[in-house]
Amino acid sequence: FYHQITTSCNFVHGSVLHDFQIKKWGNSSIWLPGGNSLNVTPFNWDNYYKELQEDWSFGTMDFTIDMWVQLDTLAPQQANDLVIMSHYNTSTDYWGLKYNGTDGLVFFRQRTDGYYKMKQGNITGWNTTSFHHIAVSRSGGTMYLFLDGLLVASGAFDYDLDLAAHPNALRIGGIPDDTASQRFFRGHID
Repeated sequence: FYHQITTSCNFVHGSVLHDFQIKKWGNSSIWLPGGNSLNVTPFNWDNYYKELQEDWSFGTMDFTIDMWVQLDTLAPQQANDLVIMSHYNTSTDYWGLKYNGTDGLVFFRQRTDGYYKMKQGNITGWNTTSFHHIAVSRSGGTMYLFLDGLLVASGAFDYDLDLAAHPNALRIGGIPDDTASQRFFRGHID
C-alpha cells in the first residue's frame, strides 16, 4: 500500500505521507502538504487506491463522518479554504468538508441549482498545535457539525448526496480538477 522511505514517514501517493511521529491514535496519520490530494477511487495501479465508491453515496440517508485533523495553517492563502475531503462528479455536482479561515468547519453541497452549506461561522477553538476531532452527522434531514465534541452548527440539510455513478468516488485533501484555486488540505488526518 505504501513505499517505505524512513522509519518516521512512508509515501502513500505522490507527496502524501504516512507520518509515524505526528498522530492522534494508532500507528500513523496521513500528512498532506497542500500541493496534492489522495484519491480513494476504485482499484487503480500499484494498489494505491481502495474501492470506497459505494460507501460515500449517501443519497438522502442519515450518515456520520468523523476524523481527527491537525491543520498546518489557520489562514489559507488561496480561496481561504482547506478541503479535507470531497466527493466529486462535475464542477456543478459535488459535496465536501473543509476548513475555512473565516467560517471554521464547513460541509458543502454544490448542485446545478445552487451552493448549499452548513458552517461553524467562526474559527473559535481551532489551532495548529493539536489534533481536533471533527464530525458531520445528518439525521432526519438535519445536519450537525461538531468540533472537539461540541455542537458548532446544525440545521436543515436534506440535499441529495448521491454521486455513485461517477468514478471519482472520494478525494482526501482536495477537490478533483481544482488545481487553479489550490484549496488542498495542509496538515494531518487521522
